[in-house]
Amino acid sequence: MGLENEEWIPDPYYRDRSAHIDEITTPFTDPLGDNIRFFVVPLTNGQIYLTDDGNTILDLTMQHPEYDYHELAQHYQNIASQHQLFLSADGVLGIVGTNKQVALLAGKMIQVIRKINELW
Repeated sequence: MGLENEEWIPDPYYRDRSAHIDEITTPFTDPLGDNIRFFVVPLTNGQIYLTDDGNTILDLTMQHPEYDYHELAQHYQNIASQHQLFLSADGVLGIVGTNKQVALLAGKMIQVIRKINELW
């Protein structure tokens, strides 16, 4: 599985394992009041990929259809890059690292999601 070092996940975080992907639900909320969540996908050689699966941008564009994602994409990309995350052309946030870095990677993912959410 993606998380071999799970002791970093304190309550009230929630972890769900299915289909070789770990889902992390944090106590932090988005503008819709939903808990921020992301996924941990195991790669090869002890590498993992954390992703929001596009949920951050999708939720914001659904909540505010008056804003064009493509017009704001560079701003989102700048926020992601400041924390070593990438933002794909279709709005998926992600970061790759090792199993041992999972707490650091999760912290970066949470920071970026919260900063993007604050724009709205």
